[in-house]
Amino acid sequence: MPQGPMIVNYGNVASTFLLQVSIGTPGAITLSQTGTTTVNIPGLLTTDQISTVSKPTNQAGLIVAGGICLTNGVLTVIYANPSVGNVTPTANEIYTIEVNRAAFTPLVGVIQ
Repeated sequence: MPQGPMIVNYGNVASTFLLQVSIGTPGAITLSQTGTTTVNIPGLLTTDQISTVSKPTNQAGLIVAGGICLTNGVLTVIYANPSVGNVTPTANEIYTIEVNRAAFTPLVGVIQ
């Protein structure tokens, strides 16, 4: 592969979506652990890349680590708690989700 700047004439991302979803009542995340909550998003696919999961407010001791779609139509939000106490994400907040949908299945280790 050549080094330095490259011009790619096309990419494999067909579309990028910004969604706003309400996260109901996430459960408590125990100290120094991770936790998840799920939310239904009709049309979300397991092949979609969840680029960003943004919580609208900062909360001490809580990190939104990301998101993944393990089942079509269901987003799993992943939290981390690096603090020394339990923390519960604020209920009923509107999160912003960035989703990238591929035009085709990319090959491993190859720029297409």
